[in-house]
Amino acid sequence: MKLQSITLNMMVKDITQSVEYYTQILGFELFMWVDFEKEADIWELHEWVEYAFAILKSWDYELMLQSEKSLAEDLPFLNKWYSESSVALYLKIENIEEYFNSIKDRVEVAKQLENTWYGMKEFYVKDINGYILGFAEMGE
Repeated sequence: MKLQSITLNMMVKDITQSVEYYTQILGFELFMWVDFEKEADIWELHEWVEYAFAILKSWDYELMLQSEKSLAEDLPFLNKWYSESSVALYLKIENIEEYFNSIKDRVEVAKQLENTWYGMKEFYVKDINGYILGFAEMGE
């Protein structure tokens, strides 16, 4: 077996709110969404639609968001194990200070930007679904 890629599929409370958070605050782009009728579209969300799933992109990476309701239908065993902040994502980025300054007043900062003992410059935020996102860049 040769692993070709890993894409995160995060359970979220509300697709529309989560997409708005990730696109308007964190700078991701909406790539595709799927509603509960299994209709797919790209590029924009509509207020009158209940969404089941969305794919976001940033740089060369994808992030999948799936509603609690949709995941409960697809994978009912997850309800037994799901808890808030069960995953912490660690994202390596460029220009971390510029990025931090552009979002710090619009997010819940869990840990301020700092240089670590292991040579990384990093900060952590808590997203609107309770996930912890760590952003890092190799320190100077």
